[in-house]
Amino acid sequence: MAEPTKPNTGALREAIDSGRTADKVDHRDPASAPLGTDDEASGHPNSPEQVERAMEQEVVSETSDEPKEDLDDQVRDDPRKFFVFIGLVAIAAIGVVLVAIL
Repeated sequence: MAEPTKPNTGALREAIDSGRTADKVDHRDPASAPLGTDDEASGHPNSPEQVERAMEQEVVSETSDEPKEDLDDQVRDDPRKFFVFIGLVAIAAIGVVLVAIL
């Protein structure tokens, strides 16, 4: 019998890229530094236990009754959030223009 594979950052990244988390669609993310690279470069790679804990928190179970909620769902629930965001962007743009003029 084969020994079970220990969780690693590659498997976690694949889960994220495949859309099995609640925050991303099924599409490859062209990262210049793949998940876990900076930890390995510092000499402190993530332990299998840390990766397993991250996978438990990030990956949505296929049998879960909880629906995935993304930003689109949140905006549909309360469209005022969209208008507040647009207002804040407009205020920031006006501030940048005023600073440039003065």
